[in-house]
Order: sequence, then C-alpha cells, then structure tokens
Amino acid sequence: MKNLVLSPNTAAALTHEAIGHISEADFILACSSLSPFKHLPLSSYKITITDYAHTAFGKPCPIPIHTDDEGITAIDVCIINQGLPGFCMTNLHTAQALSVTPTGNARAASPGGEAMVRMRNTALHPWHDKPADIIASIEDGYYLDECGNCYGDINGDFCCEIKSGYIIKNGKLCQPIRNRMIWGHVADFLKSITMVGNDFKWFTDTCTKWDTIQVGQGAPTIKACLEIGDTV
Repeated sequence: MKNLVLSPNTAAALTHEAIGHISEADFILACSSLSPFKHLPLSSYKITITDYAHTAFGKPCPIPIHTDDEGITAIDVCIINQGLPGFCMTNLHTAQALSVTPTGNARAASPGGEAMVRMRNTALHPWHDKPADIIASIEDGYYLDECGNCYGDINGDFCCEIKSGYIIKNGKLCQPIRNRMIWGHVADFLKSITMVGNDFKWFTDTCTKWDTIQVGQGAPTIKACLEIGDTV
C-alpha cells in the first residue's frame, strides 16, 4: 500500500473503470442492494465526477452525444458532486426499473445492436492543487505516468496495468519504473484521494463492456493510496 500520484491519463482510466461502470444502472440492478454505487462513501469535497453528454467546461467533449440510440435527449449525469454521491446513468429500460428519468446513456456499438447503458464522456473535475505540489507532498511513493489495460467488476474491485512511472523520494521524482500493477476497491480509492490537480486533460479510449465502443474520459493529476506490485 503506497501513496501514489496518478497522471491525468491514469486517473482518467480509473475514473472510467472503477467509478463509471458501477454508476451504470444495469450494473446497479444486477447487484441489487449490494451495488457499490448505492454505498459510495462520503469523499473529499474536491471530488466531482460527471458523465457529460456533449459539452464540458464550455467546450465540446471528445465524443459528443446529443441524442442517444433510443432517441432520448442526452443530459449530463453528476455521479459524485463535491464528495457526495449523485445520480446514475440509465437507458429507457433501467430508468423504468428504477423509476427515474432516462439520461440518454443508451449506446449501441453497431446498427441493430443492443442500446445498453454506456458512458459517453466521464470526467473527474479539476481542482486547485498544482501537480508539482502533489508530487512534493509524497516522501515515499510512486508517480504513475502511463497506464495500460484497466479492469473493474460490479463489486467495485478494480486493477490497472502501469506501463511506466517513477519512484518518488522526499518529494522528488527518482528512478523510472515499468510494468507494475495497482489494485483496490472503489470505496477505499475514493476515500484516499486527498489532492486534485488543476491540469485536466481529455482522452479517448475504447470501452469493452460486452462489445467495443468509443468513449471520452478525462481527469487531472491526483494523489491517492492504492496497493501496487510487480506484474507476473
């Protein structure tokens, strides 16, 4: 278990995989009362996470969705608002099952495909911490730069491959590292985030929830605590 600085790339990937998926209504219904989304902890006021439809921070998102594949007007979904649990993403079927308004998150991977609940542009909002100050706050830890594949399950557990990074000693980047793995549970991950940077960046990636679709994901540099080890 180590204090970590996650680059925007790595933080964005974990926002999608660890937090976004458990906020999709079909996963919530599959878990019933045990859904991790229903038990998200109170976390830092610095943490706000939104699945944006088409516009964020006054600019177009990487994957703008104005109307979803069921013909529903796409609206933004605030998953966590200043540390407080918010709303989930739905399509028509899951919205009816939960007695809530559909959010326009129905996306099909191909013509005639199933319009299941999918993320669009999921973002961990920036805060005011400077990346240099985040690194300087760590005496013994790691800066995780480039990530590979990330995996999450409906129970809230996740892991992520780390392709490259650096050891941090006394607030400074030292020797590089390669081929590590980080893992944890979404509740512990959220509670461990203490610093959120001001260097937000968007990325595009593919989501492989049963079939492959393109998504936008974004985040700034963050400080968190997770388990880290070598890949086998």
